[in-house]
Parts: sequence; structure tokens; C-alpha cells
Amino acid sequence: MQKRTGLLSLILLSVFAMLLIAGCGNSESDNNPNLGKWVATEAKMKGLTISAKSVLGKEEMSFELKKGGKCVASVEGKQKTIDFTIKDNVLNLKGSGLDINGKFINGRLVFEDMMDNKGLTIVFDRDGQPPAAQKKQ
Repeated sequence: MQKRTGLLSLILLSVFAMLLIAGCGNSESDNNPNLGKWVATEAKMKGLTISAKSVLGKEEMSFELKKGGKCVASVEGKQKTIDFTIKDNVLNLKGSGLDINGKFINGRLVFEDMMDNKGLTIVFDRDGQPPAAQKKQ
């Protein structure tokens, strides 16, 4: 009976340790300096760059990256909460039929080829900060 109890304790301890390790798996996203709100500022296609505002009008396209791997996506006045991960400066947004990757490049969030091989690139900048390309270095 003592062997059984000892074995059960060892198994429970092992399961608890695995749960602790698994619970730490999202720490890269939770502590990432890229958390916050990102707003579309530019759209690029076939060598032409225009402001996102001229395309979207009054509506805003944004992603707010929050702790816990949750993202509030706002497009055309509608909001959805989806999941995200960040690994090696690559952001993956997944949920509600969306599965896209963007890259953090020089202080900007860049989604290339957003329209399935039509060459549309959308650039996002942190809300409340000037576009990284306009900052003085």
C-alpha cells in the first residue's frame, strides 16, 4: 500500500510540475514589448504606397495585443477577440476565420500579401506614436 501511495504521489508531483511548465508557455507573449494597440497607417500594392486612412475613411483597422495571448481586432467598426502568438518577432493572429502572420520590423508591424497573392502589404504603427519611418534617428 505504501508503494502505491508513493507511486501515486510521484505521478501527481510529475503532473503538477508539467502543468507549471505548460502554464509558463505563453510568457513570451505576456512579456513582449510589442503588446499594445497597433493601427493601420499604410497600404502598399504594386509599388504604390497610400495612407490607410485614405482607404478606410473614418473607420480604423487595428489590433490590440493583450497579455494572455488575446487580441482585439477592429475592422470597419466591428471588434472580434482572437488569439495571437509572438515568436522570433513574428506575430500570428488566429481565430474567427483569420490565420495570418505579420513581422515586427524597425518598430512597425508589417503584414505582407494580405490578399492571397495579390501583393497587398499593410503597415501598422503603435497607436499614439508617429510612424517609425518618420521618427528622427
